[in-house]
Amino acid sequence: MILSEIGQTVNEIEINEYENIHPDTNYDFLSHRKNYTEQQMKLSRVLKRYAQTAKAAFLIKGLTVHSLFEIRQIKKKEVNSPLNRKKLQELQRKFKGITHIIIDGYSMLSQAVLGIIDKRLRDATGKQSEYFGGVSI
Repeated sequence: MILSEIGQTVNEIEINEYENIHPDTNYDFLSHRKNYTEQQMKLSRVLKRYAQTAKAAFLIKGLTVHSLFEIRQIKKKEVNSPLNRKKLQELQRKFKGITHIIIDGYSMLSQAVLGIIDKRLRDATGKQSEYFGGVSI
C-alpha cells in the first residue's frame, strides 16, 4: 500500500468506488447505498472499534479504550476491584451481542490495560473462565 493511500477516509473510498462505474452501466445508486447501510448496521451490532488515542478513535469512527472500559488510573487494585452495580449493567448493555472488538494500536496497550480490559469483558459477558469473556480481540 502506498503511504498516500493510507490517509484516505471512508467517504473518499466510497466516492472512488462510484467513479469506477462506466456511464453506460445501469447502476442503482440508491439500492447500493441502502445495502451498504444495512451491512454497516448489522456489523455495528456485533463489532466495536476502539483506539488508544482520541484522534485514532475518531478516524476509525470508534471510541477510546479508556473511555469504554472506564480506565482512570492504572493501579493494581483497579484490575481486581469489581464495578458497582450500575456501571456493570451499563457495560453489559454495551457488550450485549458483541462478538468482535477491533483495537487500533493494540501493541501500544500495556499489560495492565489489557488486564483491565480482560476483567471488564469477563464481567460484561459473564464468561469468567474465558479470556476476554469469549469476545474476539
